[in-house]
Formats: sequence, structure tokens, C-alpha cells
Amino acid sequence: MKIILSITMAILPFYSSALAQDIWINEVMPSNSITLMDEDDEYPDWIELYNQGPDIINFSGYFISDDYSNPYKWQFPALNLEPSDFLILFASEKDRSAWINYWVTIIDWGANWLYLLGTEEPPGDWRDQGFNDTIWLTGISGFGYGDDDDATILPQSMSVYFRKHFSVESISEIASAVLHVDYDDAFVAYLNGVEISRANIGTPGIPPMYNQGAYEVLEPMIINGYPPTMFTIENIQELLVLGDNVLAIQLHNHSWNLSDLTLIPFLSFGYSALPEEPDPPPDILEFPEYNLHTNFSINAGGEELWIHTDDGILIDQFAVPATSSEISWGRVPDGSENWYIFEVSTPGSTNGSDIPQERCPPPVFNPPGIFSQSPVEIEISCENESSIIWYTLDGGLPTEDELVSPTPLTLVAGSMTIIRAVCFQDGFLPSLPTSDSYIIDYDNNLPVMSVITDPDNLWDEETGIYVQGSNSDFFGANYMQDWEIPIHFDFFEVDGSHGLSQDAGARISGRYSRMFPQKSLRLVARNAYGHDRFEYQFFPDLPIHAFKNLILRNGGND
Repeated sequence: MKIILSITMAILPFYSSALAQDIWINEVMPSNSITLMDEDDEYPDWIELYNQGPDIINFSGYFISDDYSNPYKWQFPALNLEPSDFLILFASEKDRSAWINYWVTIIDWGANWLYLLGTEEPPGDWRDQGFNDTIWLTGISGFGYGDDDDATILPQSMSVYFRKHFSVESISEIASAVLHVDYDDAFVAYLNGVEISRANIGTPGIPPMYNQGAYEVLEPMIINGYPPTMFTIENIQELLVLGDNVLAIQLHNHSWNLSDLTLIPFLSFGYSALPEEPDPPPDILEFPEYNLHTNFSINAGGEELWIHTDDGILIDQFAVPATSSEISWGRVPDGSENWYIFEVSTPGSTNGSDIPQERCPPPVFNPPGIFSQSPVEIEISCENESSIIWYTLDGGLPTEDELVSPTPLTLVAGSMTIIRAVCFQDGFLPSLPTSDSYIIDYDNNLPVMSVITDPDNLWDEETGIYVQGSNSDFFGANYMQDWEIPIHFDFFEVDGSHGLSQDAGARISGRYSRMFPQKSLRLVARNAYGHDRFEYQFFPDLPIHAFKNLILRNGGND
């Protein structure tokens, strides 16, 4: 069934012009969970713009808003959009309009640093800008021992402290900053005394003691042919001062008697414009993809968007309907007057000419997931009685290969069953899946977490996050990648009560412990999955009722 949205222009304090036929709101996803990831590895709402005209459009003086009373809510940077090209805005509330054209590496591999061996705790102000470091030793990065990346060979150490002075002549032009660190085994970095990043040691905000060891034994990246780890520095303009600045790093080994240690740091600034094009940064470095982020999100329950100029010219508007997760609305063809609902969205590319359909409502389980001491009969129903129900019992997404009969499913004692079902009806897209866990007559003295996902998300050689995959190199293994998969999880208390049931995302957690047969999982709550927190008191002894992440930990290297 075709769904065409008819847009009626509201009476606005703007006037239209021929420009309204050039820039279009071309596609919108109000609830994004797996379709498009931003530079923070999150999935915000997004808006696609399209330049249908024959000329380059510069966005200087353009605004977009979801609030009629505040039409100047978010301003575009002065960027150009080529004819027949697309621009993605993340509607994330992060309010980022930095547009990076140049990266300049101001502290490079081979730079001179001051350093102090960690034979005892250094003075408390060692990381501060005004600390007197005149008696510290001088060396060239990389630092360490036991590898072929050591320009300055250090004696065997549990920790080493480093300081690097650099000068800043102007702060306002610096739009962003990135710290790259190749390290073995752990580090904490500070800019003018403020902690900006750390890895594999301690608690953020608490400097590790000189004799404190790293959590895990790690190997450096560059010597193995991979780029160093990248850390984005937030609020860089607030941390810098005109003139002399200091980057300070404390490096820690896992234990004193290990055979290697490494530190190679890089500091780079991002600029939207410079008087002249700078020298390119080192090839070994990878930089974040910077995207535009509005200071508002899109209400999945429905709201209106407007684009206009600072002199009151209305460019385009769209009334976003109430929309479920992973559904977008787009013009077909691009820049036309007709809007359709999309099951498969096309951010940054043409919407084509295929007309999408409306989606069926999801099925309902009665009873919902349960931890029961006796057999259970489960009825699965659709809102429309003429719909067909597809279901699976292996965690896979249902297809027409399996159909459920109208009679209830009976789960007997001793069974642990995962049911995933969708509703299907001619003329509609299949519904989103409903997933639940049923544990029947099991003796248990611990809480139970059931994690449900399509088997391919775990075990497929190309896309499975739990396997080595086709790359035989450890660093290139699937389980070493920062891939996130959609899951549903159920949490049951010891008494069998269903504590929490919700959709979420999951990634492999840890570093070298990823190679173990049992791997840690990081569960991630996002608005795009339907909830931005896990709202439940998982730890009864702690007064904490909401969590952004949960880690199911395999014990690491303990």
C-alpha cells in the first residue's frame, strides 16, 4: 500500500523564493538505532538535505528549527553543497557545527619530550602548566624498550612521566583536537593539568600512583601495522591558553618485570579555515569523521521542521509523522513533492523510484517472557486478525519460511526458549520483531540475563562480532572491531520475576581478553532502541536505578 504524505504549508513569518526549489528536506529518520552511526558511535535521528538546483548552494545564513517560536534554533556553517548532492544532519542535541577542512599535527612522532622515571610518586603539580621541569631528562618519541619502535630506550620501569611544551598563537580558529597514542600498556594524558584521556588503568579523574599496574597486557599498534588509538579532546578552546601549553602523559606497565614498554603520542588540531594550506598530518594517523549535529532531536511522535535564511526566506518544511524505529520518510523521486515511508532508508544517496509501504503493527505475546516453575502456553496475536505470524526459536529474524499455527505454543518443563515473531499482511511491510525469553522449571540461585540477537550478528564470518572472521590477523579479527549489533535482552531475578525487558545494542568489550572463547559484552542503551537508559536497580545494595551501559564481563586477564 502506498503512503503519500500531503504537506500543507503553515502560515509562517517567512516568505518563499525560487531558492525553495533548490534545497529540499529529502529524507528524515526520527528514530535511528542501527542505520547510520555518528562519530561518537551513536545513532541519533537524522535529516538528509538535497540540492536539486544547477548551482552550488552556500549555507551561510541558513537555519533549521523544530520550534515555531524559535525559527533561528540552529545555524548551518558556511559550507557548500554541490548540485545533485546530499548533506546529512544528525538531530542529536549535540550542537556541533564545526566543519573541519584541515588537520595540523603539532606534536608528531620524533618530537622532543621531557621525561621522569617513575621510581617514586612525582610532585602533585607535575602535570600542570607552571611546573618546574628543568631537571627532567630529554628524549625523542617513541619511548620504551623491548620493541623496534623505541627512539629513546628507557630502563625497565613500572611507570614513566612525560611533559611536552607547545605554543598556541590563536585559539579561536581551532575547531577541534585529537590525541593519538600508541601505548603499551596504559596511560593517562593531561592538557594544562586537566585529564583529557586514559586507557587501561584506574578511574577517570584520579591519577594512578607511580607503582599502579595496567589492567591488561597490551601490545603497541604502529609496529604491527595499525594506526595508534585516537582520543577526541572535548572543549579544546577552554583548555588551551595563548602562548605556552603543556601536554603531560603518565605511562604505566602491567607489571615491573615485563619485557616491553611503548609510548608514541601525537597531538593534532582541526581547522575549518587557515591562511594557507598546512602540511598534511602523518599517514599513520586516522582522524574522526566530523558531522553536523543540530541542538535538537526529532520527536518520533511527530513534529515539524523548517529551513529558512536569516532574512526570512522559507527554504523548505516537512511535518514529520509519528514514526517507529528504523523507518524513514523520503521524497520519491529526490526533490519531488511526494513523501513515502521507507523500510530501507537511503541516507546520503538517491531515494530511487521504488514506492515503499506501510509497516504492520508488531505481534503481542501472552504471557510475555517468564521464568516459570510449570509448563506455559503462549499465544501470539496480531492487531489485524487477517495477518500471518512468522516466528523463530533460534534467535533469528523471522521470515515466511516458518509460520505459527493459531493454537498456542506449549513450553514444557526443562526448556529454555527464545521466541521472535513478526506479523505479515499483503500490501504492508512485515512488522518489527517482538522478542522474549521463556525459562521453564530451572533451579537457579543467580539472576539471569538473556541476550537475543540474530545468529549472524554473532557467528557470521563477515559480520559476526563473536568470531575471528576471514582476517587471520588478531588485530583484524571481527571481535577486535568496534561493531554494534541490535539485541533484545531479558533480566530475571533469582525468584523468577521479570525485572526488565527491552531492546538495546551490544558490542564486544575489553581488549586482549577478546581472544578468549568467552568474551565480554557491553550492552548499550540508546533512544533509537526505544530507551536511553536501563532503568532498573540491578544491584540491590546500591541506590542506582538507571544505567547507560551494562558490561557482562568475562573476568578479563584475571
